[in-house]
Amino acid sequence: MNGFGTELIYLPSVVSIAFDGTAQGVPWRAIETCLTLRPIKAISFRHTTALSVVLPALRDQAAPAPSVVEEFIYPTCLMVLFPGTRRSSRLRQKRLLAERLCLSSLTLGMEKTARVLQLPLGCAPIQEMAEKDWPSMHTLVLEGELPSSAGRQFCMGLSKILSRMPGLRCLAIRAALPKRTSVGRLRILGDPSPLLPSCASLRSLTITYPDPNDAVFSLRAPQLEKLSIRDWPRHYSIRAEHWYSNYWRSPVLFASEILPGLRRISTPSLASLEFVYIADRVDTDLLHHIVDAYPCLRHLELHRYRHLDEQWVDYEHIVRILAEIRNLTTLRLNLDFGDDPGPYNHDTSLTEPWRRELRERGWHIVDLLNTCSKLEYVQLISHSNTKRMDRILPRRSSNSRNRLLALL
Repeated sequence: MNGFGTELIYLPSVVSIAFDGTAQGVPWRAIETCLTLRPIKAISFRHTTALSVVLPALRDQAAPAPSVVEEFIYPTCLMVLFPGTRRSSRLRQKRLLAERLCLSSLTLGMEKTARVLQLPLGCAPIQEMAEKDWPSMHTLVLEGELPSSAGRQFCMGLSKILSRMPGLRCLAIRAALPKRTSVGRLRILGDPSPLLPSCASLRSLTITYPDPNDAVFSLRAPQLEKLSIRDWPRHYSIRAEHWYSNYWRSPVLFASEILPGLRRISTPSLASLEFVYIADRVDTDLLHHIVDAYPCLRHLELHRYRHLDEQWVDYEHIVRILAEIRNLTTLRLNLDFGDDPGPYNHDTSLTEPWRRELRERGWHIVDLLNTCSKLEYVQLISHSNTKRMDRILPRRSSNSRNRLLALL
């Protein structure tokens, strides 16, 4: 892999490179070679691939050089952070430092051309990026384990970055919270302030475990079309698998916490909404707010968890409220039914009867949504036997239109 890139001399039309399946990692020297020999516009890594860097090679790291790269996608795979697969803390810190130096060298040189940027939270040069203008940026994704240093400076840096990206259309901050961190909920932009950046071009916003008082709920984003307030990893996975629950935690918001935040967001054009919450006394008020506040809503994904295991899920009541969303096209529901056998359960004597029961509930949900004339399908998320999560049920026709129920 150290010699990779020299072939580009004979491939004058290549402007995009994707790295996939390199078990030993991609040497930083290979990236430098590619950028030296060809005007590469896009570089991407798959989740299973990472940079292979060592500190000695970066001792004399030069200042970021101007680059013509427009897209750099470097996703984070949380699996490498599990206790059973992580190196010692000291070695890992060295690797993160080396990785951060490499990513800084590349990304900070992209300030004039960058359109799409996806970086690990722990390695993204937030403070340095906040000192530059990014006139062409339209997609920024920060994901991974929340660094222990994520505090007030992180919020200030991110807020300043947004003010320097006037054309930003998509912002995603997917932070996984390890148990050892003292962070309760994610502080993204800090306290509400009249100096908050205007996000006039923002179309899509994804955030995980936001503090209900965070200024992100006060963003001025009049053209926002897609909003996702979610968990990462999924809450049901953390509850079910010990290698998740031993390392990660998921401080999901209660309905009484998420409702005030949603009321502060002015998003008349919202067409797609995903949110995860724990039901409490304002559950019904929250659902009615979804119906009343977003007249253009077409796609809804709702993950509703019970506060107590013995609570009964009145799914008919929930669906009857959602049936008032007249433009509803797709509906994905995770209702945390108490009689679900549970995640990753392979006991067919339990899972098969449950799937039949869930199928019937699904068709009943479709019938309750008969006022939604634009409805295309409903998806019910079943926690049991995820190996069959993509099974699609046959179509049924009613009133001259097809409705499809899929069990995930």
